[in-house]
Amino acid sequence: MKRLLCIVSSLDMGGAETFLMKINRSLPSSYRMDFIVSTNEGVYEEEVKKRGGRIFRIPLRTSSPIKSYKALKKIVSDHHYDYVLKLCDTPIGYFDLLACKKGGATHLCVRSCNASSQDSFLRKTINNILRKPFNRIATTKIAPSSLAGEYTFGKNEDFHLLHNGLALEQYRFNKEERERVRKEWNIENTFVIGHIGRFSHQKNHDYLLDIFEEVRKEKNARLMLIGEGELLYDIKERAQHYKDEVIFCGLQKNIPSLLSAMDLFVFPSFYEGMPNTVIEAQANGLPCLISDTITKEVLLTDLVEMVSIEESPSLWKDKIKMNRERERTHYVEELKEKGYDIEDVVKTFISLIFEEEL
Repeated sequence: MKRLLCIVSSLDMGGAETFLMKINRSLPSSYRMDFIVSTNEGVYEEEVKKRGGRIFRIPLRTSSPIKSYKALKKIVSDHHYDYVLKLCDTPIGYFDLLACKKGGATHLCVRSCNASSQDSFLRKTINNILRKPFNRIATTKIAPSSLAGEYTFGKNEDFHLLHNGLALEQYRFNKEERERVRKEWNIENTFVIGHIGRFSHQKNHDYLLDIFEEVRKEKNARLMLIGEGELLYDIKERAQHYKDEVIFCGLQKNIPSLLSAMDLFVFPSFYEGMPNTVIEAQANGLPCLISDTITKEVLLTDLVEMVSIEESPSLWKDKIKMNRERERTHYVEELKEKGYDIEDVVKTFISLIFEEEL
């Protein structure tokens, strides 16, 4: 059995972690994924353990860099890991790769997670200094989109594109689930706008509320917000006067059913690598209105329209008004043809990480 040690910040429902779990669920039994985290218990930890995975905790690098480095090196050495996968969006991940190399790992893989960040001038300078050694030490470089790869590795660096695959059949639109969920959440006979994402600056929830303010003036609408995060309290405070018009769903596992219940997916992020949720929405046949700062590689079907977040929220409202009902069940086949079925992605993943063919 071959084991891959994945270095992530947490095992919560972030996009990159969710992608790894989709891979994990589809890996043949001859492979295992173990995880290094630096946070308290995440929602995926129990599932990882049930699948035979190990979970190690190390100090957070930003607060205890030396302790973090030594702990990571010791884990790799003690457990004889040859294969490691670091999830990161900037070359600061170099130090984790160096610790793994010193611990004895020979396959140092990196997957880019984003296409921008809120780094300070100092942090950007450090990243620029580290980019060359970072690219040298990484034996395999992976990205979900060209934009994400260029941001993490540089415009002149080679890297492999790996799709954010899905178990596509699970996301096929389901009319019965739509009716059940709409009844459960008391959103029958309303126009439901959905959003899935961490409550953070990147996701631009403030602007999303501005858009909803315009929509509710003309439609009997509801806004379903799925996720948690550091800005959740602030957004809840701002949305108080909407009462039951804005629904805070927290973390949810039944994403396909929730997508089926929605009428439109709105995603005005400042930046993204390759958003899982927009791919999931397309598999479900759900029309999407997203910001034009997101990579165009996410335009996999005719369901997605891009709008600038520099435009007024009323323009987004006008686009939402133009949304039309359509047949939602056939988009799974489109995504299969474009290589987004998880079984195909797992084969590529094993080829890139373990240099083996299934």
